[in-house]
Amino acid sequence: MRRCIGDTAYRRENSLIRDAAKPLTPLRDAKVLLETLRRLESARGGRAAGACVRALDRLLQQERRGSRQLRPKELKAAAKALRAVKRRMAEVSDSRLTQASLGAGLRRTYKSGRKAFARVQRNATDERLHEWRKQAKYFANQIEIALPFVPKLVAKSGSGKRFMRRGWGKR
Repeated sequence: MRRCIGDTAYRRENSLIRDAAKPLTPLRDAKVLLETLRRLESARGGRAAGACVRALDRLLQQERRGSRQLRPKELKAAAKALRAVKRRMAEVSDSRLTQASLGAGLRRTYKSGRKAFARVQRNATDERLHEWRKQAKYFANQIEIALPFVPKLVAKSGSGKRFMRRGWGKR
């Protein structure tokens, strides 16, 4: 969307989305950690793994009770900001939405992910694995966001065969 809405608007919207997500970070992190621990427990299948997961689960529960709780006011403000961003993105005119702009963003993110993966292959550090995971997540999110625009682009240009051939227009 950066090419469609301009760099200034893109940065503004990106900041609003980032700020809306901040209050959710501790909950997301705890949820991901618990899910990971439970998958490890299932994979290991042993009592030792189960005891470890239960001990860590207790620690996480204690930390959650001691940490700042989400306030309804914060959640409402975040939801309002996200709805406003969604509404503004839906209002982007068809004339500004092009295959070139959509494709450029997807190519840029895909390339970043490939570079991050190459760095992991050379030397798999925690930081590099984390960066690769983030880039893969960004790309997946962009594809999910871009898919609804594909029919508009196909109808507008009449040349959506490239999108369909690559499987981007399938759900």
